[in-house]
Amino acid sequence: MSAALLPDFSINLNQRRWSCVLDPNLALSDYGLLLVKQLGRFLELWIAREFWHLIDNSDVFDRWRPWLEASPEKGNCPSLLTPELSAQTRRTLREWERLRLETDLGNHYLFWIGDGLGESLLPKETDSSLVSRWEWLARSLDRQIHTDLLGYAFRDAIALSAALGSAFILTHRSPEDRASNLPPVICSTLESWGINCQEIDQQDAIAALEREQLRQLFIQSGVSKLLWMGFHPVVLHLVVPEAIRIDPPPSWSEDISASELELEDWSETRGEKIDFWRGARGFWYEI
Repeated sequence: MSAALLPDFSINLNQRRWSCVLDPNLALSDYGLLLVKQLGRFLELWIAREFWHLIDNSDVFDRWRPWLEASPEKGNCPSLLTPELSAQTRRTLREWERLRLETDLGNHYLFWIGDGLGESLLPKETDSSLVSRWEWLARSLDRQIHTDLLGYAFRDAIALSAALGSAFILTHRSPEDRASNLPPVICSTLESWGINCQEIDQQDAIAALEREQLRQLFIQSGVSKLLWMGFHPVVLHLVVPEAIRIDPPPSWSEDISASELELEDWSETRGEKIDFWRGARGFWYEI
């Protein structure tokens, strides 16, 4: 990393934290908890609502199995069907549950939108309209989902990134997927929903600047050693042009139990059918 980048990087860290949404796949991996505990000192971390539902469902693996066995992208999915990985993931779920019960997650700068404002943990300066923006973005993806819990977890993470606006999604690729030149699982899911995901060229100047800053952040937070263990982190940026058109009444932020029917009714009152994900695209690169 060039010396010229270091001063700007330090200034950015001191002025404002980057917002980062954790991909549910990454959160459930061997790296997830360590990343939360270490990166939370430098990043504003967000977790998808459905991720907590995964934690709360003891039958999660039984509910995942039909999707994993039938998925057309099974070759690009971590195989949770193997006893070894299932045991590891079960252990990770228990550790996440322990972290949630025993820790003030706000101290880790880990935030989320819950089933209502009272069940959400938001940064103090957050506009409460974020809750309703996220809800409508998530609900407008429901028709695309033909999977169970994992699909909804992806939906929530994607919608959260779009609602936050400036946030990126932190995901990863397994060594096998990387060797096969496959994109991250969440990108394959987006493609199946009609949202194009493009890998950014390694020589792209903006991606190179971000990459170097994030690598420096990994070093400062003490997680750079994971890169030597086969961890291949990926940054996913979403561009959702129609998201700016979400302007529901302020009262909707008090109750986010909106249904797809309510979303259609709202569109009709505006005299138009709104597809919030029209023209949306994803751009990703490996750190």
